[in-house]
Amino acid sequence: MSDNSVKSVVKALNILDKLAFDDIERNGIGLVELAKKMDMLPNTLHNIIKSLVICGYADQNEQGKYIVGRRFKEMETLGKLSYRGIVEKVFMPVMKTIKEKTEETVILAVLLNGKRVQIAEIASDNPVRSKDSGNNLFSLISGICLAYMADEKQLLDILNVNGYPEGAKDLPEVKSFVEKFKLSDCEVFQKTRYNNEIETFAIPFIYEDAIFSLGIHLPGYRCDEKKKIAILQALLEAKKSLS
Repeated sequence: MSDNSVKSVVKALNILDKLAFDDIERNGIGLVELAKKMDMLPNTLHNIIKSLVICGYADQNEQGKYIVGRRFKEMETLGKLSYRGIVEKVFMPVMKTIKEKTEETVILAVLLNGKRVQIAEIASDNPVRSKDSGNNLFSLISGICLAYMADEKQLLDILNVNGYPEGAKDLPEVKSFVEKFKLSDCEVFQKTRYNNEIETFAIPFIYEDAIFSLGIHLPGYRCDEKKKIAILQALLEAKKSLS
């Protein structure tokens, strides 16, 4: 069988293999050392790895050494979630506790490739439920708080997929837009939607290098001060248990 592989692609994937499996502790590999491992000239290696960095599959740490990039980490996270082991064993018990304490719908979302991806939901037992939906990350509080936790490269991915939120034209204005939904006295975010018909709350957290959010939405008429306090306490306790 003839070999029709594209040599530059094969080299790029082999470089990614070295970064992923020869640097388990993620300390980074210098250009010269990586060139020796790959049996390549440093200049040739640099041209290829520069493309991996641009695409997010490789990155450089503060010492200038190469490590796997955010795309690789997101693929790793998606692989773990695909088996649902983490969701069922780690997140669902926490979500069930939140639901028991608030009696409202609880959702779990993760930031992947600039998108808010909802991976789990436990619906409220109340006969009257709210439905908080939207395709744009900036329209949902569980997406807004993901953007709050994102670094600059992740934020650029978010903007590439979702565009700029209303009224924002640059990164500082995007950050200002996101921050205005954060409650002043805690880590929870709140947004009122559809002319006070729906109240939404969410809290972001990091789990195994990925950015997640736990969110709650409910009809506005049910969100009195007592309910709000219960929601805030439940979300804060959930984040603490996952930290």
